[in-house]
Amino acid sequence: MTTRLIARVMSAVRDEELDVLEAGFAGNGNGTGFAFIVMRSADEPDHDDVRMGWDSYCLTTAEGLTYYGGLESVALEDRRLVLRLSSEAADTLELDRDVEVELQVDADERRDFRELFPGIVLWGREDARPSLSGF
Repeated sequence: MTTRLIARVMSAVRDEELDVLEAGFAGNGNGTGFAFIVMRSADEPDHDDVRMGWDSYCLTTAEGLTYYGGLESVALEDRRLVLRLSSEAADTLELDRDVEVELQVDADERRDFRELFPGIVLWGREDARPSLSGF
């Protein structure tokens, strides 16, 4: 099965205050509906991060469900984003393994996402890095 979503908001930023890089999308800009955020520390993982399994990006939903790593592949087309999650990530995040997102966002939001997203998910431990297409 595939989870199908429509995103009306998409962003990718370096949050200096929290010292993280984050990219995500949401159904609405007013805080209602679904949200999916991918983030990582702006710093290199330390010994404690490695020991705790926090040495990769994390996936977070609006409900606060979180999983470290978990993306197998990500494809970005003009107005479509396709995510393939590991079975464990899908179970934890309460999503299907395949997530298709129709991007009803402007070109600037898509450009910012396209530029920052690879630097978030291709960081940390090698076995958590997804294959990317369209970035």
